[in-house]
Amino acid sequence: MDTMDKMLGKWKVESTENFDAYAVAMQFPPELIQSLKERERTEEVTRNGDVFTRTFQDIDGQEKTVTFQLGQPFTSKEIGLEVQNTLRMEGDVLVGEHAVADQVTTTRRYMKDGQMVLESSAGNGVTTKTILKRC
Repeated sequence: MDTMDKMLGKWKVESTENFDAYAVAMQFPPELIQSLKERERTEEVTRNGDVFTRTFQDIDGQEKTVTFQLGQPFTSKEIGLEVQNTLRMEGDVLVGEHAVADQVTTTRRYMKDGQMVLESSAGNGVTTKTILKRC
């Protein structure tokens, strides 16, 4: 089973570290930061051949679906902002490059002890770490 297959399924955020510093480094407005901290985050990742789908509830309460292929740039609208994305595998790590609100963030998702770890780094190196647990 490859790493992407291990990431399939429904996930719920269990914990987040250093989010405030990351959000400030990304220059998110205070009201967006507060909304992001207050919401309960779950997401589901599915696969159909080379096409992956991520379904989640956005900050406006609406269910959003993002479809992507590894290595192919795509645009999504999340947290009320347009995001330019490219995702690729580097070994057992799903690496994402994301341009959002005149900022760039790099994400790294990987599996550890049956949980998904998501590290998001702002352009200045400030990083937040989120642990997701299977639902």
